[in-house]
Amino acid sequence: MDNSNTKYFLITLLIAISNLLLLYYFKYSQNGLSLKEFNLLKIGNLINLSFVLVLSIGLILLFIKNQNTNFRLFFTLSIIYFIPIILLFILKLIDYKYSQGYLFHYPYKKVIPLLLLLANQLLQLYLIVLVISSYFNCNKIRYFNSLFCVIAFIGLLVFISFVTSFRINNKELKNIRYDIGIVFGAAVWSGNKPSPIFRGRIEKGFELYKKGIIKKIQLTGGNAPGEISEARAATNYLKNNKHLNENNILSEEKTTTTNEQIKFIKENLLNNKKSKIIFISDNFHLKRILEMADFFNIEAVGVASDYKLSWKKSLFYRFRDSIGLLLFWIFGI
Repeated sequence: MDNSNTKYFLITLLIAISNLLLLYYFKYSQNGLSLKEFNLLKIGNLINLSFVLVLSIGLILLFIKNQNTNFRLFFTLSIIYFIPIILLFILKLIDYKYSQGYLFHYPYKKVIPLLLLLANQLLQLYLIVLVISSYFNCNKIRYFNSLFCVIAFIGLLVFISFVTSFRINNKELKNIRYDIGIVFGAAVWSGNKPSPIFRGRIEKGFELYKKGIIKKIQLTGGNAPGEISEARAATNYLKNNKHLNENNILSEEKTTTTNEQIKFIKENLLNNKKSKIIFISDNFHLKRILEMADFFNIEAVGVASDYKLSWKKSLFYRFRDSIGLLLFWIFGI
């Protein structure tokens, strides 16, 4: 028995387990949740666990089958994929303040952690494929060709997320009165006017208010450089076009992502309260919202706006949100 090989095998296993624990820590700490609220049965947590289980079982079976396998290679790859999450952990510990800038319309505070986590998980998936191919002696798919296996697997996950996005359980709203209807922000067009998609969400919120289904309307959303906030644009629309009294409008103008908005709701609208809430957005967006709410242990109903998109735009937005849903499942971002 090669003692150095055994050492590499054990350290590779230890890194896989440590990586999982750090990923769980990051997912909950960045969202302001304590580990007491951790639930292994959440979809994303199960996905994280399944990656490590497959890797660990593969390593163990390979070690039993052939202890002369080059575990040093697996150890080296483990060190490489472990570095990004260690760096992210350090940034979290020192409370690093990210630049207020944007990259592809997303804030740096979201993009930089996401890139580090993507590097971490993609390299781990690559290692999983290598371990499996080594166990089955599939030398033809090792190294370079393993990349295609990783890409195919990611495609499968995106497809599952896309199909899942259609599964929304809407409850009957009749004879039920809710405390707050939360309108999720969207793009603001020139002239500080809500975009058609955003206007559809605002109109639905106003409709529910007029019917007496909700008592107040909560508007959410900050601003991109050079424009007023989404919440302010929505407030102006309700005051000027619907003549709604501002006393019945709640507004927050600091959040820039759906995830931040769910966190805001958790910390400000539901803290020590039992408020009944409705999430108001587009059909393609609601599944991601509700999955995030479930992660935050928020009970809510989702209601879609009546704005109709062309099938091409609907497909594009749903596909984009499916990727966002998958990223949230895995990384909590």
